[in-house]
Amino acid sequence: MSTGETDFAPSLYIQRLKMHFGVKTDEEVASHIGVSKQAVANWRLRGKVPLRVQQQMLDVHNVPYSDWSFEFDGSDGDVVYAVTLYAFDKLSKRIGAPSIKERRLEGQIFKQVSSAVSTKLRGIKASGGSADTLIELLISYIDSGSFPELEAVFSQLQE
Repeated sequence: MSTGETDFAPSLYIQRLKMHFGVKTDEEVASHIGVSKQAVANWRLRGKVPLRVQQQMLDVHNVPYSDWSFEFDGSDGDVVYAVTLYAFDKLSKRIGAPSIKERRLEGQIFKQVSSAVSTKLRGIKASGGSADTLIELLISYIDSGSFPELEAVFSQLQE
């Protein structure tokens, strides 16, 4: 029997919704999709997001479901991948639509960005925390400009 929900990392899903809507808080995400802030908090607690919400993202906002339908096990690799995607999304908003040449270069530096995120993760992981907490912490470093290693890699795109 289907529960109308899927098993994957709600925090990653919520983060992608934040990026899509250009917002920073769960409350703002909730407002954009017509649910309560408590509903978004419940997704995190249950580890599931209702299929109707996913379908709404596809139907109303034309956000492909396939972007969110991968397994997320909370491993370091998944944390690094989620934060790397966030970093590239933030970069694209800063520099605008990249040319084909810039896209190729982005592909070439993806591993460097992932490596920088992985190194930062190893540096903070000693303090512990869940995958969700680590993602939020790394994203806060990016948002506050406290991640000079990423800026150094991204500067290659502007040379």
